[in-house]
Amino acid sequence: MRNKLFSKLDEPFWVKVIYVFLYAGAGCYLSFYNLYLDQQNFTGFQIGAINGIYQAILVFAVIFWGIQADRVGIRKILLFTFPAVALLVIGLQYINQFQWLVLYIFIFAFIYHPNPPLTDSLAISMALKKQKGDFGKYRLWGSFGWGVATLLMGLILKYFSLISIFWMAALFFMISWLTLWSGLQKEVKTVAPARINLKNFKDLFGRPALAFFFVLLLLYGIAVAPLNYFINLYYLEIGASNSLIGVAFTVQAFFEIPFFLYGNELVVRFGPKKIIAFTLLVTIARLVAYGLIDDPLWAIPFGLGHAFTLALFLVAVVEYVHRLVPAHWRATAQSMIWGFHFGAGITLGNLLIGALKDTYTMQGVMLINAGLAVLVTLMILLYFARTRRKTRAR
Repeated sequence: MRNKLFSKLDEPFWVKVIYVFLYAGAGCYLSFYNLYLDQQNFTGFQIGAINGIYQAILVFAVIFWGIQADRVGIRKILLFTFPAVALLVIGLQYINQFQWLVLYIFIFAFIYHPNPPLTDSLAISMALKKQKGDFGKYRLWGSFGWGVATLLMGLILKYFSLISIFWMAALFFMISWLTLWSGLQKEVKTVAPARINLKNFKDLFGRPALAFFFVLLLLYGIAVAPLNYFINLYYLEIGASNSLIGVAFTVQAFFEIPFFLYGNELVVRFGPKKIIAFTLLVTIARLVAYGLIDDPLWAIPFGLGHAFTLALFLVAVVEYVHRLVPAHWRATAQSMIWGFHFGAGITLGNLLIGALKDTYTMQGVMLINAGLAVLVTLMILLYFARTRRKTRAR
């Protein structure tokens, strides 16, 4: 029966479907969870701490589950984590005491975080095996799923309470599991990720210029944090409805898609330094605009800049770092990018914003972080200028 229904649908198709529903599930709860916490009367510091813990566990979870996937296969790991996350996301609505929620978020994040990178591994393998395009042409389906789900979730919240975000997220995660179970019945041979080892870290930090660049990525993570996890509370503060917040996240997600298709071509044409500098300027412009705008309808168009602030920035940073390190260090360097920017930077940014939110409005927080973004931009531009002079001197 299964062969007759699915015989004409190959593995790349199923990986794209998994992307759609995995990111649809993430979009349902991540886009609105801060609103739920605010509704439950958590303080700004507590919301920042919860977001910080959620983000901080990323690096450790990815490394642990990556090792397990090497041992037993990615498919087996995802067949466990998809339904586990579905159950855990439902449980979020029942934990309303801060100390217990901290522990629960730790467990939830540990199970959720490996799902996107392990799905990326499937996509990379499909791109290499089938030669039907690069990784971005698979990953864009994640942005599509996120965009559609946040729009749909915003409409649902017109008629149902915020509790529904957990049930919708669980539904989409279970569809991801069903797709994996029925569509990819055999273990997909993937490109094994390189092991993270202390010698590689020592070698990388033996290059002061590269180590300083990672520190700059950390500082940028602090500056850009309100555009990632607290943007929903900003929209709530300036009077946006839940459905309009869903539209805002949809705009951000859909505009990422062209950059997953053509971002690498832009980096090759203009060079990673120019692209990084441009994306930093867009980040500053977004933060300033959000700090000054108090009408959500005027704020939403600035969400188009998310594709530069996040997607194009990361494409350029990966290319820039890859040019600085030998080929056999690239996997380690990639982990360092995620660790410093998303792991340490965004985590510290969430904690800072949570503390500031108890004193300032979200508009005020945006302007404070705009000042930090200006400082980080100047530091990165000076770094580029100095490293260019050293290169010429050699």
